[in-house]
Amino acid sequence: MDERLYLNGALMDLPKRAVSRTLQINDFREIKDRQANYSNNVKLPKTSNNIKVLSNLGFNGSTSRLPYEKISVKYVLNGIELISNGKAVIRNTTDFYNLVIYDGNIDMISLLGFETLEDLDFSNYNHDLSFTTFLDFQSNTYDDGFIYPLRGEVQSTVSNTIPCFYVGKLFEEIFTQKGWTITGDIFSDSNYKSRVTTMDIGFEQDIVFREIPKYVNQTNNTYTGSSVTPVTITLDTINIDETGSYELEILGDFDIRFGSFILNIVKNGTKIIELANASVRTIINDEYFLLFENGDTVTLELVLVGEPYQIIVSNSTVAKLNNSYYVIKFEDIIGNTKQIDFVKDVMQRFNLSFRRVRNKNEIEFITSEALLSNTIDAVDWSNVFSRKIKESYSSKYAKDNMFKYLYDETEEDYADGNLIINDFNLKPITTLITSIFKASKILKNAYFYEYWDEDNKPKQDGLRLFKVNTENKEIPLRLYPGTEYSNLTTNFKFLDFSELDFDQEIVDNYSVFSSMLNDFKIIIVEINLDVIDIYNMNFFKLRYIKQLGRYFYVNKISNFKPNKPTKVELIQIPI
Repeated sequence: MDERLYLNGALMDLPKRAVSRTLQINDFREIKDRQANYSNNVKLPKTSNNIKVLSNLGFNGSTSRLPYEKISVKYVLNGIELISNGKAVIRNTTDFYNLVIYDGNIDMISLLGFETLEDLDFSNYNHDLSFTTFLDFQSNTYDDGFIYPLRGEVQSTVSNTIPCFYVGKLFEEIFTQKGWTITGDIFSDSNYKSRVTTMDIGFEQDIVFREIPKYVNQTNNTYTGSSVTPVTITLDTINIDETGSYELEILGDFDIRFGSFILNIVKNGTKIIELANASVRTIINDEYFLLFENGDTVTLELVLVGEPYQIIVSNSTVAKLNNSYYVIKFEDIIGNTKQIDFVKDVMQRFNLSFRRVRNKNEIEFITSEALLSNTIDAVDWSNVFSRKIKESYSSKYAKDNMFKYLYDETEEDYADGNLIINDFNLKPITTLITSIFKASKILKNAYFYEYWDEDNKPKQDGLRLFKVNTENKEIPLRLYPGTEYSNLTTNFKFLDFSELDFDQEIVDNYSVFSSMLNDFKIIIVEINLDVIDIYNMNFFKLRYIKQLGRYFYVNKISNFKPNKPTKVELIQIPI
């Protein structure tokens, strides 16, 4: 047997069968655990070569810092490179150098460290928020990264609408910005891609004013006549030469002496706003934000009726292209939630397992529902099965496993869920998952959040999880408080929490998993594995053993050494 171990590229002296391998990616007995593969303790003799490579570690006067540093590992057995990018940790020195080798599945904590969401680079997503861009963003999709959904209120203000980031896109950015690719069917799942998170805090209400005068006209005239049918008089005509949000100011004194009048704003021949309908003197001082396109014709029309009619008009009309905006930088408002906590929440919510693709900066994810249901691609271990050693029945769960949200009020629990296991011998209850997200409820026909105080100062209100729905609807909309609302009809995006309670999440993502736990069996067996089996080990495939008549998930492979039966821990899959 040719066995070679390299530490930091240096070949080490080994005794026979020095390295045994234990493999595991996910212990289904504990949903919070995600393991790396690891070897047992390795004892290296203190040969002259090993002493030199380890810089005289363990000898008087040694200044070696290797016990405190990352030590790269490569392990080759019979010409097959079983470990390519491993890590060694020197535990202690006695008559030997005693170390542990870790490899295989990526360690999420080591990868993500203590970095927070606000440490991410959002330069591809930061933007200016104006009346026009707000409407443009209503057509944003998952690939755009962010969206501005409305809460469901009767009328909306752009400056008080919190931007939301697609959860899946944020999950992707966490890994890609560290040089990793993530793969798996989950990332094309429509349910997964529908989730968004709010920001942690509102954005600063510091508007940058940018207005371009486009039209100014003063009308001073008296209109007299007699008619039982409406007579239309055009006071102003504005030919739009640039698409954008326009601020239209109407300031006038309409002194009707006889008859009655109607004052309308008309776009391309269609009335869009009725400013007045009166038979008495009326003072108008209105300001509207309206979206016009290049080529539109906008008119201010006076409609008169009466036998006779007479009106004295003194009116000023001003049209300005208003591109005033707020500067939105996600790193300033997304908060300091740790990236590892965000990743864990997503993985726990969708019941994901992961593995590192060999020799690539690629992490593959799979839902437990898909993994535990796929018997078609199962590997047949009937021919390598040696014997059954033990069968046990205890999981690490409780009878009632609670999934919890955060809430605005501590006593609330309306969106929590329970994974129930029918096992008399388990402990009564445990909190299995506490989400980083707040649950949300509807108050006065709109989802409640509070990202600005009464003085419009940014306020921290936490991350909230929603789905996004689209509805073609007319909504009164304005840029900021104090301006008039404009009635706009388009495909608006709306927040929706209605199917995100944890009871529903458990049905969607834990059904097969729950069946497995309700008839839980761990089978310890001996399997005749060789080096090729270990090299090609795929934990994302079930195993079938004819002698036992069932399919199994490989939970753990313990202390593999060539030419010896290997102890394997299997979890029985429900039929």
